[in-house]
Amino acid sequence: MAHGLARHLNVTPWQALLEEVKRTSGAVAWLDQKIGEAEDDDQLTHSFPAGSINPLNDEERKEGLLYWVQMRERERQWLGRVSKMALDAGVAERMVAQAEFEGQAIANVLQATLEGLGLTESQWTTARAIARRELMALARRDEAKPLGSVIEGEEVVRERMAQEM
Repeated sequence: MAHGLARHLNVTPWQALLEEVKRTSGAVAWLDQKIGEAEDDDQLTHSFPAGSINPLNDEERKEGLLYWVQMRERERQWLGRVSKMALDAGVAERMVAQAEFEGQAIANVLQATLEGLGLTESQWTTARAIARRELMALARRDEAKPLGSVIEGEEVVRERMAQEM
């Protein structure tokens, strides 16, 4: 475990901040779902039974929603702070610059590949039309992705969070 904690990762400060924003957003969404399990407001004001640290059964969970409310509040505050840090550090601008750089690099590779094939003018026209069609289809797929989604249940949230890690 010590070796795992001591290892160095090749991560920029911008990447670390962005990952923390994503991780904390996922935690807040999961906690929102947990709090949504309350059958009434009174359940949100009760703590865990004495001696219980982590509720394992439905009975304790219903009694202990105040714990989740308090945890959610702490996570929301941290999300606000880390989001502000990311904005102050210019993470959004850095992401745009990185995407532009990567897009230009891909365009350069495609251009060099097509030039290397010695295409006729007709083949160039066809290649451009295909590239345009595929880029437009890609843009449509990106537009179709929702910015946020309804939490379908605890298992779905856990699965999504595991995929992001």
